[in-house]
Amino acid sequence: MDKVFTKKKFSTYFTYYGVFSLIVSLLICVGWSYILNAINEVQAYEKINIFIESYGISNSFELNLYDELKEKDSSNSIYEVNVYQFSPKDEKLTSYYDSFGKSADIVILIEEDLIDMNEYIADNFLELSDSLLSETIKNKINDYDYYEFESKRYALKLYDKDKSYSYLNDKITYCKEGEQQYTYYALINNSSVNLGNYSLESKTNNALLTWSYLFGE
Repeated sequence: MDKVFTKKKFSTYFTYYGVFSLIVSLLICVGWSYILNAINEVQAYEKINIFIESYGISNSFELNLYDELKEKDSSNSIYEVNVYQFSPKDEKLTSYYDSFGKSADIVILIEEDLIDMNEYIADNFLELSDSLLSETIKNKINDYDYYEFESKRYALKLYDKDKSYSYLNDKITYCKEGEQQYTYYALINNSSVNLGNYSLESKTNNALLTWSYLFGE
């Protein structure tokens, strides 16, 4: 006997199966959207992230850094540069560091925070060995002072709170009238995937390229 769709049956069919088909279609669209976004998303090895603890940075710092690195990037692998800057006095600084600093390629911190990290410094930051400095800043090695822990260099000094020593002061605001003065250091995060031959997990040497541009020129 042939099955006949009555209006009631058709309504029931549409209600259950039509809604089911709609849900499936939506899930397929969402799935494809997720896949396409994942494909187009800039990967960690295609960008440079810098975390800066200071009272400010120049408006053009991020854009100029991107332009300079793109010019020097022979592999054409840099698609994005992000500079995250927060005040040393910010009450949420620890939270910001967890969100942006731990995954940054290069980190700039005040000396007090660096000292607080002594116990973990070797686990989190790349040693500034003679070979690394020779490769990146070449004949300017002796121009800088360094922060050492257990006879190993881990940070390059950028600014002294007595104002007798200063680098990148055209890009970074180290002091502010009426605010506490600090000494600042730059470090290379050893979890970066842009460390060239200095990490087995590396896919590019773009963190070293950035270090060279900032401190070697």
